[in-house]
Amino acid sequence: MTGTGPRSSGRHSRRTFLATVGTGVTLSTSGCTELFTEVSSWGDQLSVTITTVPDDDDRQSNGIFKHLESSLRAAGIDVTPELRTTAQFEKKVLIDQDFDIFVGRYPGTPRPDGLYELLHSTFAYEPGWQNPYGMTDIDLDDRLERLRHATGTDRSAAIESVFDSFLDTKPFVPICAPSIYYAVNDQQFTGWDRQSFRTRLGYVDLDPAAAVDQFDGLVTDARPMQNLNPLATHYRHTGAITSLLYDSLATRSGAGLSPWMAHDWEWRDGRLTATMRPDLTSHDEEPVTAEDVAFTFEFLADLSLGRADSPIPAPRFRRETSAVTSATATDDETVEFTVDASREVATSVLTVPILPEHVWRPIVDELDEETASTATWLREELMNEEISRVGSGPYRFGSWVQGDLLTLDRFDGHFSVEDPDLPGVPVESLVLRNASNGSVAIEMVDAGDASALVTPIEADVIGETQEMETAARIHDPGWAYYQIGFNTQKHPFSNHRFRRAVASLIDRQWLAETVFHGHAQPLSVPKVDSSAMDDYAWTGADPETPFVGTDGEIDVEAARDLFRKASFEYNDSGELVVDD
Repeated sequence: MTGTGPRSSGRHSRRTFLATVGTGVTLSTSGCTELFTEVSSWGDQLSVTITTVPDDDDRQSNGIFKHLESSLRAAGIDVTPELRTTAQFEKKVLIDQDFDIFVGRYPGTPRPDGLYELLHSTFAYEPGWQNPYGMTDIDLDDRLERLRHATGTDRSAAIESVFDSFLDTKPFVPICAPSIYYAVNDQQFTGWDRQSFRTRLGYVDLDPAAAVDQFDGLVTDARPMQNLNPLATHYRHTGAITSLLYDSLATRSGAGLSPWMAHDWEWRDGRLTATMRPDLTSHDEEPVTAEDVAFTFEFLADLSLGRADSPIPAPRFRRETSAVTSATATDDETVEFTVDASREVATSVLTVPILPEHVWRPIVDELDEETASTATWLREELMNEEISRVGSGPYRFGSWVQGDLLTLDRFDGHFSVEDPDLPGVPVESLVLRNASNGSVAIEMVDAGDASALVTPIEADVIGETQEMETAARIHDPGWAYYQIGFNTQKHPFSNHRFRRAVASLIDRQWLAETVFHGHAQPLSVPKVDSSAMDDYAWTGADPETPFVGTDGEIDVEAARDLFRKASFEYNDSGELVVDD
């Protein structure tokens, strides 16, 4: 935050905002050499920086940003926009944790225990999607702990308790959950409706047409073709592509969790025991055993493998690994986890990708002492895109034109190839290409030039799927949602009354109808897979912080009254002021 910029112009014009969003020119990077602007500062007016992505990367994030920016300005707050590409944005927010407010898309998880990772103070100073807001609240922590250990009907009550605290404290503002659609070509493959592109089975559990020996996928997010490191959180969304390279003990499917590397598991008295399939091998033909599983959890809990004075956890998979107090290989095919959580939480450890010890341990061992013991340097080194891509998954790395084209080849030594009870890799290779935008991708799938668009269709082009002649549109329930996040480690965002006031400046219903063209469901609480969501379903307004205005246009005086009630003051020019 800095001092002031130009004075607020007062009441926000909804018509002007809609015009800029509708033409797609709002804050676009087209023809620009810089991705963000600077605003000069002077005086005592509160000035905040909003970090987001440009219109070219995500038009919906940018539309939310424009609405937030104009609402804050109308409330007397100066705004500096900071636009970065998606990977740069997530590095800035998730790794560097250097922001005031961000607007972005959270990948989501159906599991309610994801709320623990998202909000518990244990993770307040760690990088990644675990508590990027730096939220520290003892009461909320207590509720999250109860959720992590609750079972049965107590679990629903624990979720509701967390939601109640969330509505009051507002560490972030959930905006809406977008409708998730993909474009697929039924003439090349069938079985599209069995699984989801959010999981590995969405690429494996398919039936190719005769003579089809390659899956040609299109993406509108090039990050999987820029970095395939499973630890690189700012390059991962759902992690589905890297899950084709790195196996896990169980795999997510439409039915929940299905056996994968492990053919069976048992939960008893706080211990989860998984029995692995025999004779598993990695892409370089090395054995993969329970020792590799135990190593993976040791490594993810401390990337330094004991070389640092205190553990340096990985920036991904903290929800799963933080509940594990020990992972022990009792023989080559059996691993036993001691888990400080309920069974519902414990089984999520089975979805963590297994990293072959013979690949990853030498990388750490060969680092110089200073790098190995310095958290920032160590994480940067271990998220590098040049680290060996050897896993044990159904596909192995083939080649790439970084950022444009990725080819994965079938791993014929994979256990699924010979097991009739498992979906086997259906084709010789999987190719991903970067499409310039959703419209182009839809046309290519419809023309038979691609098998599927495997990233969600943008809200503003969903309507174009109605004109497809040969391709089909499939729906996925999805768990992603857009949010406005606050850095609660900074003033005034550390003040929950300030956060609540900002939340009341956001017309979520209007955003869903305009920026998302009706293809989104507004939210008042984070989206999870639980019947507890029913009591918090959107009914037209947030129950704690309803929008102060109508049809996207704020009532300026009502908005300013919210900040006055939060103990903030205005000067004679209508600027919200703070102490130097």
